[in-house]
Amino acid sequence: MFKKRIADYDDFILKIYDSILSMFSIDIYNKIYETAITLISSNAKQNPIWNNQSIRGINVTLHATYAVNNILLNVVPKYIYSANIIALNFTSIQNTIKYKVIIPNYEFDFKSLSSSDYEKSDNESGSQFDMFEQSLTKENEGIFLQNKVNCEQTMKFLSYKYSIENDEIIYYIRSLMKNDTKFTINPFQKKLIFLLFYRQFGDVISINAINRTDYIKLMIIAKRFLISRKLIELPYIISGRVDKYSERKGVNSKQLKKIEGSEFYDIIRDKYKNIKMEEEIQSIIGTILASEFTIIDYYNKDIDNKKIALIEDYIIEEVLLFVSMI
Repeated sequence: MFKKRIADYDDFILKIYDSILSMFSIDIYNKIYETAITLISSNAKQNPIWNNQSIRGINVTLHATYAVNNILLNVVPKYIYSANIIALNFTSIQNTIKYKVIIPNYEFDFKSLSSSDYEKSDNESGSQFDMFEQSLTKENEGIFLQNKVNCEQTMKFLSYKYSIENDEIIYYIRSLMKNDTKFTINPFQKKLIFLLFYRQFGDVISINAINRTDYIKLMIIAKRFLISRKLIELPYIISGRVDKYSERKGVNSKQLKKIEGSEFYDIIRDKYKNIKMEEEIQSIIGTILASEFTIIDYYNKDIDNKKIALIEDYIIEEVLLFVSMI
């Protein structure tokens, strides 16, 4: 698993169990499941706390599945076959009920923020994403929970697909902070990254439920994706450090002619049929050309921490290609 950079260890091991258990004529998985569902159903009838579990996404069937997977992942490897393994399974199921349903506090405990909380750094409670969550929960806690679950599942899928090492994430955080005392997110980079991933999240709201680590993952994934599409400069702009940020609303006449002369420009106009998108393209290109960026690359030290030489023709073509992909 380490050598192949498999992110979801549990899922990988459970797939191995599928192969192993299929070798036997007896349905071992079903036998364990029947034990779990019987014990959990009995507890649900006796304990009224089960009536309040639907908001947490827990019911008898789902918890029985969790209990079985927990036995396979954590209990079976500890079996001593001369001992009473049935009792071991029984205790494991009882403990999953106790520690997953009965004892825990409600996971989504919303806290109020004072004005001073908004001044805290991103890794504390006043981060940009935390502030968005606080605003959304005031409007509708149910929608917030749906968005959060959608976000977590999407990030789990992307993390599994791209397998990003924790050391790379830490390196990015340190490189982005440089000499700053807190981690800040550049709004221009954030806009580009979010534009690229809205389709994966299925809407434009759920992605805001990410945390700082998830944001760095999206930054790295965006770079890898754009490199795979043969882009040269934009992958490092979208994932680099912004040394100078100068927002622009448009481009000069010479640059506009180059934009309108690109083969991708007609594709974008036909796709969106929206003058605002054309204005947004000009703003993105103008802002990039007026700003300064430094490459962050964990694996390639030859280019890491080098200034990006912005080539106008490349930037125009790559931004147009980028917009055509979103």
